[in-house]
Amino acid sequence: MKGVLKRHPNTNIVWAHTGVGRVVRPIKNHAANLQGILEDTAFHHVYFDISWDEVAKYIVSTPAATKIIANLMERYPDRFLFGTDEVAPASESNYLRVFKQYAPLWNLLTPQPAKKFGKRTTSTFSMKLVIEFGPGRVHARKQSRCTDVLCAL
Repeated sequence: MKGVLKRHPNTNIVWAHTGVGRVVRPIKNHAANLQGILEDTAFHHVYFDISWDEVAKYIVSTPAATKIIANLMERYPDRFLFGTDEVAPASESNYLRVFKQYAPLWNLLTPQPAKKFGKRTTSTFSMKLVIEFGPGRVHARKQSRCTDVLCAL
């Protein structure tokens, strides 16, 4: 994986869900692997998306797990993104469900990083290439507009 990331240093890469999913569990020392990427200047273009309740359940599973990610977000606040994977939510409450699930994490952040993840209105950002990795596939798509109510860009 690191080889793929290094081959594209001029492309902003958003690693969806930090690489975990319903059937892909965090590997042993997952946070340490994220930290290694964050610390290595060869990966300055790699960002981590923490949207989705599947990611949240791991991050807020224990106070220790939450603290580890909070520490990474404190050190690298511009490298973590939060949006939403809610599809056609019936209400604002449903839309904000995952954001609220992260309350233990938000509560550990100091004000400067925390404000990056607060409620915002829709915003526009420059063209990015979003690469999603899944079992047996790599999907790339251009994304030119943030359409989430919660947007950390």
